[in-house]
Amino acid sequence: MRLSIKGLRDLPQIPRSFGNQKVIPTVEKLILELRKKQKWGPQRISTHLLREYEIVLSKPTVWRVLKKHNVKPLMRYRRKRNFNQYTKSLPVDRVQIDVKKVASRKYQFTATLDCTKLRVLRIYPRKTAKNAVKFIGEMLDDFGFPVRVVQTDWGIEFFNDAFQEELMEHYIKFRPIKPRSLHLNGKVER
Repeated sequence: MRLSIKGLRDLPQIPRSFGNQKVIPTVEKLILELRKKQKWGPQRISTHLLREYEIVLSKPTVWRVLKKHNVKPLMRYRRKRNFNQYTKSLPVDRVQIDVKKVASRKYQFTATLDCTKLRVLRIYPRKTAKNAVKFIGEMLDDFGFPVRVVQTDWGIEFFNDAFQEELMEHYIKFRPIKPRSLHLNGKVER
């Protein structure tokens, strides 16, 4: 391979393709009609022109046409979400329980009263049924009043005979939430 002076000369600095593509008036009219009738944005208009009319225009080019004609951008209004927060009226009605890994070999068991949001927290080295049973006893001691319902997610520590027997011993109903519906256990998940 031979080196020469020609290889050292500067290359032109102009771009190979030009971003400000000229759009003919009939295409501009079509863009404005699509925007007015369909209320589409530049991306959707560009795709529609390519599929239906075989006109290749980029999204920025369509946007420049809309800007040239002072078309205001589309406003996406978000629906106001009027959620009624679900709460029980009596403190003894429902307790939400969840387990979270805090660090290596440290699991936080949390119980939150549905009505008052009073919490009981304990740290255990493992997430087992034995520790879940122990936590139920400590939770009832800390709250100082009987609980009617315990609500949990689908953790394996809650679905075993020992945990279920402990709940039956204290006359507590067990209510698991629907799978993949963490929002139903929202107070303890926060």
